[in-house]
Amino acid sequence: LQYGVSNNGAILFYTIAVGLATPTYDQTFAVNWTYLLNGTNDIAAKVKDNAGNTITSNKLFRVYKDNLPPSYSFLQLITADVWYNTMPSWMAQGVSCSFSDQGYSQIATIQYSVLNSDGLSSYGVTSNVKKSQLSLALKVNWTTLTNGVNEVMVSVSDFAQNQTTSSVFFTVRKDIVSPSVLNNESSSFDVWYKESPDWLNHIDVDIFDTGGSRLKEIAYVITAGGQVTSS
Repeated sequence: LQYGVSNNGAILFYTIAVGLATPTYDQTFAVNWTYLLNGTNDIAAKVKDNAGNTITSNKLFRVYKDNLPPSYSFLQLITADVWYNTMPSWMAQGVSCSFSDQGYSQIATIQYSVLNSDGLSSYGVTSNVKKSQLSLALKVNWTTLTNGVNEVMVSVSDFAQNQTTSSVFFTVRKDIVSPSVLNNESSSFDVWYKESPDWLNHIDVDIFDTGGSRLKEIAYVITAGGQVTSS
């Protein structure tokens, strides 16, 4: 008693039981998973009696096997060390990437994940794709990004639930928080001076940037007679 596995036209037989001397066989049997190829596997039974009569059944059932994870490819290089206070044009246009599944079940879903100060969050891109190849422009929602460093990864799953998650695809450094100034100066400002007072040489202020990009430059601004100058 044997079972046969047919994949891509060829059929190979494997033993279920030998040396039987019974008129019937009503036991279950196991199909070795490792004997199955990726793709469509049709299972049949081959029976031989003690007189040498042999019969091979029609297909008993079919097993769809796919243990090959899908793959991805990044088609666009993004500079990671730039800070943005508005969504950059390349994000609005989408970042080029492609996906492939060689394991026969085809691509099912694609999503992206963002790792930032809030933790790891995932967002759907497309589902029920049913294609072996797919190229797209990945668009990340600017409003879901936090101030600071946002690392974006992509993952792709097939219909056999194999999943592949990328390393960091690109990084978005977002800072929409303006710096702040804390005035610690206690000097009197309602006094007229004919020459520079001493406190004008050591103005006490604290300047903060909590948006993540850190301070770049500091200047003071003078408004006099309706004119504004800075230094």
